[in-house]
Amino acid sequence: KALTNLAIAQHHNKEYEAAEQNYLASIDIIEQTSDRLNSALINPLKGLGATQLAI
Repeated sequence: KALTNLAIAQHHNKEYEAAEQNYLASIDIIEQTSDRLNSALINPLKGLGATQLAI
C-alpha cells in the first residue's frame, strides 16, 4: 500500500518512470504474498495503466 501511495504521488508530480517502477514493485509484492486475483491489485494496476498512458 505504501508503494502504491508513493507511486500515486509520483504520478501527480509527473515523475512517470519512478511511478511505474513503484507500481510494478507493489504489484509484484502483492502477487508474491497472496494471489494474482487479489482485490488489492486493483489500484496499482489502474495506476500503472494511467502512468503508461501518460509516458
